[in-house]
Amino acid sequence: MATPVTLANHYDCIATYQNNVDPSIRWRNTYTFHSDAVPVPNAGILAAIGTFAVGMVHSDVSLVELAVYNWSRGRQPYPTGSPLFIENAPAVGTADTEWPHLTSPYLPPGGEVTLRCDHTPQTSGKPGRSFFRALLGESDISSFSGGKWTLKPPVTLANLQGDLNALLLASSLRTYMSAGAPGGQSLVIVRFSKKLDVVFGSTLVTNFSLFGPTTNKNRRTSKR
Repeated sequence: MATPVTLANHYDCIATYQNNVDPSIRWRNTYTFHSDAVPVPNAGILAAIGTFAVGMVHSDVSLVELAVYNWSRGRQPYPTGSPLFIENAPAVGTADTEWPHLTSPYLPPGGEVTLRCDHTPQTSGKPGRSFFRALLGESDISSFSGGKWTLKPPVTLANLQGDLNALLLASSLRTYMSAGAPGGQSLVIVRFSKKLDVVFGSTLVTNFSLFGPTTNKNRRTSKR
């Protein structure tokens, strides 16, 4: 077994969501961050991630946990690969009010429909990506037969970006997208080559930029 690749002072925070009516429907989003000191529950960047994550789903969904791991790639033997801690604090989604430019009432589409968001890096290289499901509603998207999903007027990407910017500010997550962020904590992209099995450090995330509606697998095979 190859030795897992790690990077000191870097962590993955995995936000897990759950459908309120059918708890078997669950999915995750991951946020990678740097911290000078070992992070603690519900403080600093983790408090901001939690507030932001709740704002990315509607009230029919809850954020049920935040799990924090030491950053690594490659199979980690137990207990090394276990989370540092898990915050279990169910919180009902607030996207109904955080995204005023989405169509109301919210009509859920299939779980494969997502809103793609790119993580803008401070230096050159590929951006990170998040795919947010349970945010766009049936009335927010349209498509031709056999075509891709697009936003349905009057919903526009510019207006949704404005809603996202307001949420980043209100949740304080924007604070952790700049040099000299509080507590030596910041959102980052780790530059890792799967082909070479080598990590080339990390770069600061300076912004979240919406790309538009797309589809993504609504199940992940990875246990982590």
